[in-house]
Amino acid sequence: MVLAVAASLIFDGNLTSLSIIAQKMGNAPDSFTLLCVPLFLLAGNLMVHIGMAQRLAVFSMALVGHIRGGLAHSVVVANVIMAGMSGSATADAAATGSIFIPMLKKANYGAAYSAAVTATASVIGPIIPPSIIIVIYAGLANVSVGRLLLAGIVPGLLMGLALMATIYIRALRRGYPVERRRSLKELLHSAKDAVLALLMPVVILAGLLGGIYTATEGAAMAVVYALFVGLVIYRTLNWQLFILSMKETVIANGVVMLIVCAATPFAWVLTAQGGADFIRDLLAQNVNESWIVWSFSIALILILGCFMESVSILFIAVPILLPALNALHADPVQVGIAFVLAAMIGAVTPPVGVSMFFACRIAEVTIMEFTKEFYGLLIGLFVVLALVIVFPQITTAIPNLIFKP
Repeated sequence: MVLAVAASLIFDGNLTSLSIIAQKMGNAPDSFTLLCVPLFLLAGNLMVHIGMAQRLAVFSMALVGHIRGGLAHSVVVANVIMAGMSGSATADAAATGSIFIPMLKKANYGAAYSAAVTATASVIGPIIPPSIIIVIYAGLANVSVGRLLLAGIVPGLLMGLALMATIYIRALRRGYPVERRRSLKELLHSAKDAVLALLMPVVILAGLLGGIYTATEGAAMAVVYALFVGLVIYRTLNWQLFILSMKETVIANGVVMLIVCAATPFAWVLTAQGGADFIRDLLAQNVNESWIVWSFSIALILILGCFMESVSILFIAVPILLPALNALHADPVQVGIAFVLAAMIGAVTPPVGVSMFFACRIAEVTIMEFTKEFYGLLIGLFVVLALVIVFPQITTAIPNLIFKP
């Protein structure tokens, strides 16, 4: 993206304007809202290293292991729960993948299918609050972070159900095993072990809804909570694990922030050259059917998702597409969830998909092997995406209930 901006300025003969690239990139991360990104990443890494993720895995298996294909269902349930902690698909894919993929392979689910289930289920993470990418969209679209975070609850749960439905159908066809049904005593015991992990999303959301702290302050609270549990209650956090968590956070945050910094001058040039205005005016003036604008917008994001990272997609798509949808009276909260969901599908779509690469590396499979198993699971995500677009109440009901419309 930076090279594209430089080439555009050089082609126009604006060599003196090249310094603007550095200025735009330097100013891009100067945002209190974006501060929640490293904090949520740190909270997610701490959660894995102190043992929260492992306890959630055991609890998930106790809940749904007795269903046909129960181990694969457990991956989805674990991601639904972990979605309320990390806010990152990459973090969830790495955490659940390291736990479940070896178990799935041992249970004869196949390495490729194990990777596909893990990567696809990780898409739930950025939809259910807290969510890093939703916070970024809120800043781009100038929409309430609180409303957007709440808007993701129902779509995220629907995604979990849709994935479990596709897994169940596949399990029936292939005869995947059924885990032993846990007794009530075993279920309660696993819930007791996981209760502190289950309370983490409650702590974050309760503070947001109660007006106690902002989304960024909630991310800081998540870090404090994870540190407290790891040091005082579990007593599994030591100096080495803390340094490892910090190192992983710095690396992951560096990747995200570099993309944000590169996308900012790209979006500026796109606007300055009139590209954004051209597409926006073309859609707003010549297309009066909302379904055509919706179809064009989602198709564009899905295509970009095959080649670009999700944060970059939002920086390009939001300034162009959101005004056209606003002109057709689409709710920006609904648009945000639909855009984020479409962009996150790109995170598991070949040839470029961060969660896909994580899962394939853990499962030791190629992208081609992953792709053969992936597209059946993708159907469930597309169904939920269609529901979000057709029925805006799915995204707006809870925010309108908590906040005034």
